Amino acid sequence: MTTLDPVTQEILRHAFAGIAEEMAVVEYRSSFSPIIREMLDFSCGTFDAEGRMVAHAEQIPAQLGLMQFALQRALDRHGRLAPGDVVLCNHPYHGGTHAPDLQVFMPAYHGGTLIGHTGSIAHHIDVGGRVAGSESAENTEVFQEGLLLPPVKLVERGRRNRAVYDLIAANVRDPDSTLGDLAAQLAACRRGVERLSELCARFSAETVLAATTGLLEQTSKRARSELASWPRTRVTAEGYLDDDAITPGRPVRIAAAVQVRGEALHVDLNGSAEQTPSALNVPWASTHAAAYFAVRCFVGAGIPQNDGLTRHVVVSAPEGTILRPRFPAAVSGRHLTVQRLADVLCQALGDLLPDRAVAAS
Repeated sequence: MTTLDPVTQEILRHAFAGIAEEMAVVEYRSSFSPIIREMLDFSCGTFDAEGRMVAHAEQIPAQLGLMQFALQRALDRHGRLAPGDVVLCNHPYHGGTHAPDLQVFMPAYHGGTLIGHTGSIAHHIDVGGRVAGSESAENTEVFQEGLLLPPVKLVERGRRNRAVYDLIAANVRDPDSTLGDLAAQLAACRRGVERLSELCARFSAETVLAATTGLLEQTSKRARSELASWPRTRVTAEGYLDDDAITPGRPVRIAAAVQVRGEALHVDLNGSAEQTPSALNVPWASTHAAAYFAVRCFVGAGIPQNDGLTRHVVVSAPEGTILRPRFPAAVSGRHLTVQRLADVLCQALGDLLPDRAVAAS
């Protein structure tokens, strides 16, 4: 295994972050819909060959660090992706968030060596379903929320899967915008692949691979050191949604307990309400995104957002609850619950670390 000097490691750390940010600029400038251009409801990132997050362009907190869930599911389903492959996924119960968030992943090769993957997640203006825009808190099952795509190959060895494109176009209300924004995601991922290949040409593939592993381990070391300085006290917090959007006046409880144990921050969400009959349920990946956001508010600025940090955030919740629903519970309105969960977690961490406490969002 190649061992890098600290200067080269630091140069490549910033290069990985710069690639993710450049991908985001490409997607932003190429997009069709104001939800991407104005709301910045999208994110881009780079991942290693195993699907672990290496760098992340942080456009919107609700998507923080969650793309690796869908990528891992894609790799489990399809195995090693070939040069020219592109995988598409939006299924909330296959590593996704809610149906309007389409995730695209592309492998990055250099000279026959798999360097890693690039990825994009973007909220699309419509993916079909019961109502225009696909989102409604009054949806009662995920089948009402639009086209559901488990990890499928949108492109295979450089050839577009025309059937998937036709299927998408036939199921959405504004196919031009949807396919246009999807093309922007592909452009962002291609730019990331090009930049990773350029890094390999400059430093060698072996060096880039070593820098990827080195970055994750360096981040993990920093995260362990940070958490070691936190109190071992178990802290709890709770908050409520006004109701579940179907039964007025019946508050929905969000409960959390946080505690540093060993080398990880354990986030226990037991005690939160059972899954609701509405669409305010939160897919498991989005529950993690809220936890990652809260942690980002409290860890040192020198700890980058990648798998080296997130591996030390252990989230648990019983299945069948609002924060870990069972299929086919509706989830399109999950953002409201995610925001409330993030506030509850920030309250708990603020009690644990009162000198770093932050206000609700």
